[in-house]
Amino acid sequence: MAGTLVHLLAALIGFLIGYVWVRRRAVAQFRRRLRRQGVPGEIADDLARRYKETFRFGDLFRGDRGRGRASAS
Repeated sequence: MAGTLVHLLAALIGFLIGYVWVRRRAVAQFRRRLRRQGVPGEIADDLARRYKETFRFGDLFRGDRGRGRASAS
Protein backbone atom coordinates (compact mmCIF):
# COMPACT_ATOMS: atom_id res chain seq x y z
CA MET A 1 0.00 0.00 0.00
CA ALA A 2 2.77 2.45 0.93
CA GLY A 3 4.64 1.62 -2.28
CA THR A 4 1.58 2.45 -4.36
CA LEU A 5 1.16 5.76 -2.57
CA VAL A 6 4.81 6.62 -3.18
CA HIS A 7 4.46 5.80 -6.89
CA LEU A 8 1.30 7.87 -7.13
CA LEU A 9 2.95 10.81 -5.41
CA ALA A 10 6.01 10.52 -7.67
CA ALA A 11 3.77 10.47 -10.75
CA LEU A 12 1.92 13.57 -9.56
CA ILE A 13 5.14 15.44 -8.86
CA GLY A 14 6.52 14.44 -12.27
CA PHE A 15 3.34 15.60 -13.99
CA LEU A 16 3.45 18.98 -12.23
CA ILE A 17 7.11 19.46 -13.12
CA GLY A 18 6.24 18.68 -16.74
CA TYR A 19 3.40 21.20 -16.70
CA VAL A 20 5.61 23.95 -15.30
CA TRP A 21 8.34 23.16 -17.84
CA VAL A 22 5.94 23.23 -20.80
CA ARG A 23 4.45 26.51 -19.62
CA ARG A 24 7.84 28.16 -19.14
CA ARG A 25 8.99 26.96 -22.55
CA ALA A 26 5.83 28.29 -24.24
CA VAL A 27 6.18 31.68 -22.55
CA ALA A 28 9.86 31.94 -23.52
CA GLN A 29 9.04 31.04 -27.12
CA PHE A 30 6.25 33.64 -27.17
CA ARG A 31 8.64 36.30 -25.82
CA ARG A 32 11.29 35.40 -28.44
CA ARG A 33 8.75 35.66 -31.26
CA LEU A 34 7.64 39.08 -30.06
CA ARG A 35 11.21 40.34 -29.94
CA ARG A 36 11.95 38.95 -33.43
CA GLN A 37 8.97 40.95 -34.68
CA GLY A 38 10.55 44.10 -33.28
CA VAL A 39 8.42 44.55 -30.17
CA PRO A 40 10.40 46.53 -27.56
CA GLY A 41 11.74 44.42 -24.69
CA GLU A 42 9.67 45.98 -21.92
CA ILE A 43 6.43 45.54 -23.88
CA ALA A 44 7.39 41.99 -24.88
CA ASP A 45 8.02 41.12 -21.22
CA ASP A 46 4.63 42.55 -20.20
CA LEU A 47 2.82 40.65 -22.96
CA ALA A 48 4.67 37.45 -22.05
CA ARG A 49 3.63 37.88 -18.41
CA ARG A 50 0.01 38.26 -19.50
CA TYR A 51 0.37 35.25 -21.78
CA LYS A 52 1.62 33.17 -18.85
CA GLU A 53 -1.42 34.19 -16.81
CA THR A 54 -3.76 32.90 -19.54
CA PHE A 55 -2.00 29.54 -19.85
CA ARG A 56 -4.54 26.96 -18.72
CA PHE A 57 -3.83 23.57 -17.21
CA GLY A 58 -5.93 21.95 -19.98
CA ASP A 59 -3.47 23.23 -22.60
CA LEU A 60 -1.05 20.57 -21.44
CA PHE A 61 -3.51 17.81 -22.34
CA ARG A 62 -4.28 19.28 -25.77
CA GLY A 63 -0.60 19.84 -26.50
CA ASP A 64 -1.22 23.28 -28.00
CA ARG A 65 0.71 25.08 -25.22
CA GLY A 66 -1.74 27.96 -25.34
CA ARG A 67 -1.29 28.84 -29.00
CA GLY A 68 -3.75 31.37 -30.28
CA ARG A 69 -4.89 32.35 -26.81
CA ALA A 70 -2.79 35.50 -26.36
CA SER A 71 -5.22 37.59 -28.40
CA ALA A 72 -8.22 36.25 -26.47
CA SER A 73 -7.73 38.59 -23.51
